[in-house]
Formats: sequence, C-alpha cells, structure tokens
Amino acid sequence: STQSTWGEKQQLLTKDLLNNMLNKLIPDDAYAILGITMFDLYPSEDWNFVFGQAQLVKRCGVFSFARYLPSFYSRYDDGELSDEEKTHLLWSSVKVCVHEITHMFNIEHCVYYSCLINGGNNLKEFESQVLNLCPVDLRKLQLIVGFDVIERYEKLLEWYNENEFIIESKWITRRLRDIKNFSVEDYINKLDLDENDIHDEKLDTLSSDVDVYLNAVCDSCSERIHNTRWKCLDCDDFDFCGECYLSESREKHSLSHTFAKLTNVDDIDDLYPALLIEHKKKLNNMYDQQINTLCEMGYDKSLVTELVIQYEGNVEKVLDNLN
Repeated sequence: STQSTWGEKQQLLTKDLLNNMLNKLIPDDAYAILGITMFDLYPSEDWNFVFGQAQLVKRCGVFSFARYLPSFYSRYDDGELSDEEKTHLLWSSVKVCVHEITHMFNIEHCVYYSCLINGGNNLKEFESQVLNLCPVDLRKLQLIVGFDVIERYEKLLEWYNENEFIIESKWITRRLRDIKNFSVEDYINKLDLDENDIHDEKLDTLSSDVDVYLNAVCDSCSERIHNTRWKCLDCDDFDFCGECYLSESREKHSLSHTFAKLTNVDDIDDLYPALLIEHKKKLNNMYDQQINTLCEMGYDKSLVTELVIQYEGNVEKVLDNLN
C-alpha cells in the first residue's frame, strides 16, 4: 500500500487497501468485508486523514483505531489504557465501524437528522455524532436487510448494558417504550383531529399545543419550544427549536458546537446531564491531546492552553496565533 506520514505517524492509503487487497478477499458467503488497522489512514494527497472509508457498491471498507488512542497525539506510549479510556476506545471504534458497514449497504451520508451516518471531518465533529440511525436511514437499512425494529433495539439494549454505554442504553429504553406504547388512535385523539382529515403532510407539520419544556424559548426566533429542543452543550444557556435548528440559524451559531436533542420532559433532568458530562470529558481529552502535542513542538504550555480553550480546539486558529 502507498504510505505517507502525519507528523511522525505512518499512514496508509485507503484506496490501495480497498482496491488491491480487501476487494480480492471477500468470501463467497459474505455480504462485505471490513479491514481494521492500527495504522492511520488517508484517502488522497488532498486529505490529512480519515477515520475510515467504505465503497458503496464494491462491499469493501476499512477503518483505523489509531486516532482514538491517547498515544497517537504524543511521541511516547502512555502505557496501558485506563478502564475509562478502554470504554471510550470501544465506543469510538464501534461508531466508526458501524458507520462504514452502513455505507457498504449502499447508504450515503445522512443530511436529514442527527444520525450515525452523518459525515464528520474531524475528531470533535465525529465524536459528537449519535450512535443510532435516524428514521430515514433506519428504514433504508430495514428494507435492505430485513429485520424487526423492536427485536433489533432489544438486542442493542442488551449489548449497550453489557458494555456500559449509559447514554445509548437510556435512549434505546425510551425508544422501545415509545414504540411499544404507540397507538394511531391515541395519536389522532391527541391531535384532536377527525380521522378522515388525517394526511401524512398534516402529521408531519402539526405540533402539539402543549409546551413540553416549560419556560424554554428558542434563542433564534424567540418562540416557546414545542416537541423538540436542541440544547447547546458548549454554551451556558442556548437553545434552538426544531425548525430553527434545521434552518440557516444553525449555521450562524458556531458550527463546532455540539447540540443535544431533547424530546420529552424527563430529558432535562435525565439525558441532558449525562450528555453534558460525556461531552465535557471528550472535549477535555481532545484539548489535553492538542496541548501536549503543541508543547512537544516547543510552544509554551500556558499560552497554548489559553489559545486552545479560546479557539475551542480549532488547531488552525491556535497555530495562526502561535506563529
């Protein structure tokens, strides 16, 4: 395979691995093949790296563990991983692995919702993504593979619990509860509509008159938030309603910021704190890795720390101010 370097780290060219190696190794009884490596990957001379890459039609994919190891951003091996680091490594690896496998079922990047199959151009962006498929891509995968949605969720819940994926476990639990308790008749009654007047378009656009989150106001349109609340995990107090989050207003807010999707009254006291803690941990780990790397390059630690926090981990801006 063609090789390159990122800093002092050796890299492998993904198209060589996919076309010249993995494509020739697919077993006759397999749908696809996925290569796993500890080498860093890059897709072309125009890109610094990728976490993984898959071919939509040729049933081949490859992904790397390299950038999920703390030692990747240091010249030195930090020794054995802590239990927390092992859990995080598993969480990150599962996400990129399933992301690439989903591509191999001819499913492209999602542009509709917060979804496992969203594109990601950097570590922070990729780690902020959820570990579940949105309704659109879940339906695509179901049509291709053929599975019972409830059975799939129950098996995922069992695995999440075994591996202490707390946030994902809570999400699946609520999802199963909502699916099992769902009734078309109750839904129509809740909307207070005559059954003959129900159309898909109306169901998609109508919202409940009940403000699920009391005193929650969208910081973009200043309207009270109904049904879906997007809360910024990087700001002290910033919220979008569902409509503004999907509009140009989202682009005006910092694109590097991560948002939590909150859909019921329990999420504020239950899901949101867990998401915030997890997000802060990932953010601090990323900042520490960047600070250590820049210090090894000879920069002053106090100045580097100040700039990394000020520019929220944007390495290009940090380097511009250091040089």
